[in-house]
Amino acid sequence: MIIDFHCHVGNDYSDGGSLDFDELKKSMDKWGIDKSVVFPFSGSHREMIENSLEILEKSKKDNWVIPFLRFNPTEIKKEELKNLLDRDFKGIKLHPRGQDFVIDDPKFYWIYEMCERKNLPILFHTAVKHEGSKPEKILNIAKEFPKLNLIMAHFFGDDLRLIKIIKEYPNVYTDTSIYSRTLRLNQGVYKYDFKNFLFGSDIPYDSQGVALLKIEESEFKEDDKALILGKNAKKILNL
Repeated sequence: MIIDFHCHVGNDYSDGGSLDFDELKKSMDKWGIDKSVVFPFSGSHREMIENSLEILEKSKKDNWVIPFLRFNPTEIKKEELKNLLDRDFKGIKLHPRGQDFVIDDPKFYWIYEMCERKNLPILFHTAVKHEGSKPEKILNIAKEFPKLNLIMAHFFGDDLRLIKIIKEYPNVYTDTSIYSRTLRLNQGVYKYDFKNFLFGSDIPYDSQGVALLKIEESEFKEDDKALILGKNAKKILNL
């Protein structure tokens, strides 16, 4: 099974990206992808929740959709988040730059604690160029919440120094979207013994086919390729 762990649907009014469900499914069928983790683009707190609920409803009709919840952590209340997470989302996506917050600010620990209790993974946008999104901040969260599965989007947020130390955090994963390349992927597995990779494309910002080709061309053993393409995702998504 192939699972794309990083897909947007809707319209991104800041960057001009857009994708609807039919376009996503067409791409998945073209490249042999079985399921996709899907969430909205950035927007207001209310817009992201409403768009997340639309994705959740779509997932009830089409099991190739794995719905993730998006919201602004600076605006959400505990009771609101609890009620939303009780509606069968499979995880949450948080974007520190888009929602202007810092990943390891203790004021958001209650969110992480709630996800840990519910065994729901968190996918964080990470990037070295934005202070609040720096990927090493996720390691601070991993220490505080060792049972919470955390995913760094965009291949360590392009901070390749983390390849050497990340295996010390078994609850931390990274997706292969945007910044990955074949040599680094191969080195991550066979030089640094890190196997917590998740296949991700970040469609519509990159082609699912291009993202998949990076995995195919990275000279993985079949067992390791299977982990990246779907087995790791199935485990943390409880599929």
